[in-house]
Amino acid sequence: MAVKSKQYLRMLVGLLGIFLFSCEKLDESGFLDMPYNKVADVKQYCSGACEEIYDWENHEIGIEGHIPDIENDNTMQEYKAEGHFYLSDIRNGIIIDIRIQDGLDEIFDTLFTLQKTDKFFIKGVARAISATDGKKCAKGVYIDLYGMENLKVNLQ
Repeated sequence: MAVKSKQYLRMLVGLLGIFLFSCEKLDESGFLDMPYNKVADVKQYCSGACEEIYDWENHEIGIEGHIPDIENDNTMQEYKAEGHFYLSDIRNGIIIDIRIQDGLDEIFDTLFTLQKTDKFFIKGVARAISATDGKKCAKGVYIDLYGMENLKVNLQ
């Protein structure tokens, strides 16, 4: 089980590094004011150089996507034990880490009843994370989720 967690972590850091070094910034006008943004758009916008401080850091942001492997009980049990899950942009497979800061049991009680076609809408706080390849350092993002009231399913 620990080996799988390390593999997921390595995969996440690798994807983060590749994504951070290969994308240009979106037009920044009003991005943080949008009710919900696609995962790939959040990952692209919320990135940059380690030595800079950006407007998105520690700012509330809305994000929408799907939870990969939501119908796999073992994976979901691992996510619950680790206090997080991943949100995916099904258009391109880009994922983001959603870390649960409050309401773990209530959130996972709900997630265990849902299926892969369900779309999730999260209001959370964008937190900076740094990745380095030994020469370059880049910032990426993960989202802190505070309670079930900030997670909606299948909004119209």
